[in-house]
Amino acid sequence: WRFGIEDPVNGGLSALPPLALPDGHAVATSSDAHTRFSADRRHHHILDPRSGYSPLHWSSVTVVARSATLADALTKVFFMLPPDSLAATARRWQVRVLALNKQGIWHTA
Repeated sequence: WRFGIEDPVNGGLSALPPLALPDGHAVATSSDAHTRFSADRRHHHILDPRSGYSPLHWSSVTVVARSATLADALTKVFFMLPPDSLAATARRWQVRVLALNKQGIWHTA
């Protein structure tokens, strides 16, 4: 499977090349694009349990994992992480991650 990811910062699909999904893997995306509580998407439906507020780093997080359950759960985990923690956490969980920051720049791990 090949697919694109919505870019909530710049609109439309991402400028990244389509992502290839390995056999037996699943993908999930969480973003601040559609369920938001403020026009600037600073406050949205994903809440950091430590602060009670929406995380500040990411606008969209996509995870490719061995199961849909794991991929979906980890999108929220990665939403809480700062950029410098993406790679190590992705390796620990053995997943691939695409994260779009609030400035519209994609990060991969």
